[in-house]
This record gives sequence, structure tokens and C-alpha cells, in this order.
Amino acid sequence: RKLGTMVGRLVLSTLLLLASQADGLDNGLARLPPMGYNTWNDFGCLNITAANVMLIADKMVANGMQQAGYQYVNIDDCWAVKRDKKKNHALVPDPKAFPDGIKALSDYVHSKGLKLGIYTDRGVFTCERRPGSKDHEEIDAQTFADWGIDFLKEDSCFSAANHKVALQEYATMRDALNKTGRPILFSLCGWREWYAAPGATLGNMWRITGDVVDWFGVYRSASAMSHVAKYGGPGGWNDPDMLIGSSEGTFFHLSPSQARAQFSLWCVFGAPLLVGSSMLDMSDFDLETYTDKEALRVNQDEEGLQGSLVFNDCPAYNFKVPQADAIPTSKPKPAPPCAHIWGRRLSGGAVAVVTVNYDLKKARHVLCDASCIAEAAQKEGQSFHARDVWTKQDLGVVGSVGGDLPPGSSAMYVLTPSEGGRVA
Repeated sequence: RKLGTMVGRLVLSTLLLLASQADGLDNGLARLPPMGYNTWNDFGCLNITAANVMLIADKMVANGMQQAGYQYVNIDDCWAVKRDKKKNHALVPDPKAFPDGIKALSDYVHSKGLKLGIYTDRGVFTCERRPGSKDHEEIDAQTFADWGIDFLKEDSCFSAANHKVALQEYATMRDALNKTGRPILFSLCGWREWYAAPGATLGNMWRITGDVVDWFGVYRSASAMSHVAKYGGPGGWNDPDMLIGSSEGTFFHLSPSQARAQFSLWCVFGAPLLVGSSMLDMSDFDLETYTDKEALRVNQDEEGLQGSLVFNDCPAYNFKVPQADAIPTSKPKPAPPCAHIWGRRLSGGAVAVVTVNYDLKKARHVLCDASCIAEAAQKEGQSFHARDVWTKQDLGVVGSVGGDLPPGSSAMYVLTPSEGGRVA
């Protein structure tokens, strides 16, 4: 009788496992947060051409971004112009912008040791009113696979706002991608926190807030990430949007200190690192920031835990997302005068700590004391040796990290376990 019960449980467990695999995105990708580049903040709907994408791929190799780990070159909206009724309603790239087609571009990007990403929408149109994928998921997925696409971002404009319908539409594309047999990283772009809970069953990353276009957007994304940290991990990540950098010439950019703060936060979140800053005209400061080995080790930590908010004196967060049948817009507004401290437990018992001053008018004293460190490390009674990631200073064995932060700035520390030693 006991044997029969054990066999029955084993069969049931196997069936449940198979069912969960059948219902999920079965591609084995994004075991660590994806890293790459996206055209949107850099080009918008202008000059999205094969020639420019090739230049970007070349630049990523030449400037060290590829060597640092950035591997995806992602084309956002405005590449498609129509559907071809004679070819099963397949998407048609702009013939002037992509004279040799997407497959030739994919081959070029792959020849550089990089991967190519592309964009669609779960609605009838994309946000820029190009053809969306609704009711064409299978033909679109197969088209992308035939072109050698490695990453698919699916937006949420001109689509149903109903939760059940939205999740089903994303599931339809997930299943279509699975059916192709080609591993394609699937990025959901729905701008809502409620995608986080089912996210791992649908894709490899899921947007949980609106577009980041300014310093307030950085604060808003951080606030949203504090609500969904438990849902991200290897294979599926909470996505707080792109890194917008400080390089001028793009549609949106931050000050250098704000851009470094955004990058520090995204690293401690364990978030995807998709650069939306200019790749062709990236400033030396941004390049130094985005390729810093110590910061990237925090983001790419093999344990794959999401960061957590361990101190917060900011006002209650209440961001209203647009309806899914509208185009999302972000109006510039100031971030509140407040501070965050974020922590992320790393492999080997280490911990990363990021302190942020969102106030753009006054300096603030932001200190992570012993109890704060213990909360970030998820361990009491451990002593730590600290290193300042950006100043490259070893701080010795410490009882706290942090201090005075100028307006709109941050600091980042990595703490490693120390046996013995005296607090500096």
C-alpha cells in the first residue's frame, strides 16, 4: 500500500513537472540578467537601418562593450512596414532601411560574436502604429526564427488591458516561440507590476513600470522593483527598463552622477542591463560606468538573487500606468527629496550595498549601519570587509558603509565576509 502511494505520488509529481514545462518558456536562456543595447532611446523611429545597426555592432566590439558581456543588439519599433498577403501575412521590413532583409543583418551581427533582437507588439499595432502580432503570433515567431533572431521584445500598445487577456496573448507568443525550436529570449513589455507574479511562466524578462526618461523615472522604477523582488531569478527577471546614460544626442539622458546611480541600482537589483544610451557617441564616462568589472560582477552574480530595499524614507509610491490601448507617455517631473538603500546577497556570502540620494537640491547623509548590513546580507553577526566600487578604495573591516551624498547621486559597496579583524 505504501509502495503504491509512493508510486502514485511520483507519477503525479512527474505529470505536474511536465505540465509546468509545457506551460512555460522552454528556452534555457537568461540564467543571468541579459546584457545588450536597444535602439529606442538612441534613435526612436528615425534612422532604424541595417547600416546603423551594423555600425552599432562594430562599435560594441571596438569599444569593449562586447568583451564586458553585452551581447544583444536589439532593434526596437519602426523596422516593419506591412504584412505580405502573398506570404501568409508575414511581416515585411522597410525595404529602404533593410535592403538585404533582416536575415542578412542577423548574419552580420552573428559574425561579430553578438546576437540580434527585434520588436513587436501583442496588439494590432505597435506603439508607432506599425503592424502588431495579434492573431499572427505563429507566423511572426517562425519568421523571427528563420531570420536568426535571438531576442524578442513584445510591447503592449493597442491591446486589451484586461489581465487575463493580456497574459493569454503573451502566452500565445510564448507558445509560438517554443514551437519554432529556436531559443529566442522573450521580453514582455507591459509596464505593470502585476506581470511579475506570472512572469517566469511567460518570458525571460518582464517590464514592471513605464519608460525611464528622467531621474524621476529611475526613482519610480526603484520603487516598483521593491514590490516585486521575490519574483525574479535565473531564467526570468524583473525589468525596470533601459539604462539611459548621460551621453547627449539621445532622446533622454541623465547627468553623469545620475546615470551612474541608475547603473548601480540596476546592478544591485539583478536587473537586465540594456543600454539605451548612444552607442556610437557614448561618452568616456558612460563607457567606464557600463564596463566596470566590479559593478558587473554584482549584476551577473551566479546566485541570481534579486536585490531588496533595506532603507526607504520616500513617500508612498503610487504610479498610474496608461491603459493598454493607449501609447504610454512619461511627463518629466522631479523625484522626491528622499533616499534608498538597496542590498543584494551575493555568492560566497558577500553582499552589495547601494545608497542613493534622490533629492536634487540638498546633500543627504545616507548610512547603512550594522543592522542594515545584516538585513542586506540576510545574516546576523557577520563582520565584513568593504570596498567602494567606484572610488576603488578598500575600506577595511567596517561596521557601516555610506555617508554624505551630493544631490542626485549614489555610492556602491561590495562587502565580503571577514573572519576577525577590527572595525576601521
